[in-house]
Amino acid sequence: YFILVNALDSAERQLSYAQNFVGNDFATSSLINERLRDIQDMRDELDRG
Repeated sequence: YFILVNALDSAERQLSYAQNFVGNDFATSSLINERLRDIQDMRDELDRG
């Protein structure tokens, strides 16, 4: 939801919280890390204009 409404700070915070709960679940942790990278890419894109 947060990504859809361009609330990237909130999206990143929510994913960081989720990352703390997945523990040793490699697949879920990888998905969360991928989404965090996506958010950073979106930020970079916005900064470039």
